[in-house]
Amino acid sequence: MLPYFPEGTLHVIVVDPGVGTDRAMLCVAVGGHVLLVPDNGCWTEAAARLGGTPSVVRLAERRFWRDTVSATFHGRDILAPVAGHLSRGSARPPDLGPRTERWVKLDLPVARAGPQRIEGEVVFVDDFGNLITNIGAELYEEARDRVRQVLVGGAAIDGLVRTYGEAPPGRVVALVSSSGTLEVAVVQGNAARRLNAAVGTPVRMDLGEAAGATSPTGKPP
Repeated sequence: MLPYFPEGTLHVIVVDPGVGTDRAMLCVAVGGHVLLVPDNGCWTEAAARLGGTPSVVRLAERRFWRDTVSATFHGRDILAPVAGHLSRGSARPPDLGPRTERWVKLDLPVARAGPQRIEGEVVFVDDFGNLITNIGAELYEEARDRVRQVLVGGAAIDGLVRTYGEAPPGRVVALVSSSGTLEVAVVQGNAARRLNAAVGTPVRMDLGEAAGATSPTGKPP
């Protein structure tokens, strides 16, 4: 979602299961945005969409924090006060602590593309039970008309639809999600429950022959 915000936006991201441990807290300047985040990789994939090389500072100057810091709510006690100082101009990123070139990077699985199939997996299940995969549209855009089936959770889905409304309620469909990746959904239903699928469930796209393709003999297949 970061690219949808205007340049100059200050983001506070609190996805922090390691709160209270010795993991660092960071201020990241990238692509015209500033992110205040825990150093657990939660920001790296999102920031990559902004482009550019991050400038990262480790939050160490306690004078910009809340006087009392709990062991379980660093979003309130560290990140929010730092955001307040940055937004009012009483602090700049270099004032917050030392610059660092090392941080935790989120290591997401990468989809694999071949001439006859593309293989990936579910990386996110949204609140509606839609299955969001790591198969980016750039992997199959040129082969969109050759998508024969999408296989996930034991279901074989014929081709792609453009919108949910192109299929009747209850139909399992595959389409391009709002984030530009392959999505599997049940129209007016819950794909995760219907297909017994979760994060890590394999997904495969089978491709047919391209128009005008020839076999190894030089003849049309």
